[in-house]
Amino acid sequence: MSTASIDPAGDTPNSMEREDFEHVGDATEGFSGSDLSVLVREALMEPLRVCQQAKQFMRVNPESMRAALTTGHVRKRSAHG
Repeated sequence: MSTASIDPAGDTPNSMEREDFEHVGDATEGFSGSDLSVLVREALMEPLRVCQQAKQFMRVNPESMRAALTTGHVRKRSAHG
């Protein structure tokens, strides 16, 4: 079977391109399955950590959030906070 016909994410919805998967593969070369499991679990927890540190919250409707995400108006958190 050709590797070109394999979908690395299976049925999991995602927006990654093949090059993204290759980059992740290169960056995690030598990692064990357990290492990757911890890495994914930590990445999934990061948005919750950000929310726990928040001092203020405001209500947004789903359409406003969608628009903000697609226009790039949501500020990405830097590695330094």
